[in-house]
Amino acid sequence: MDDPAIKRALYPPVGMTPSSQKGGGKPKTDFQWQVCIELFGEDPTYVTALAKAHALSGRAASAARSSWAGKIKNQLKVSVSKN
Repeated sequence: MDDPAIKRALYPPVGMTPSSQKGGGKPKTDFQWQVCIELFGEDPTYVTALAKAHALSGRAASAARSSWAGKIKNQLKVSVSKN
């Protein structure tokens, strides 16, 4: 994935995070959700489950997306630790 905004949010440079530099910002889970959509959005195995999570609103949406984001986060940790 070549999206610089996602890369910077998930792997911020040394020092203050972008969120704290400007007094707020999106949480990492939002960017992890974007990664999830990019990776699995067209996959027939996951498209229905992702569509359900995407259609929710409020706390239900946050919980469903956080679940998917957690899976992405864990996989990114594994990928980084192998390198």
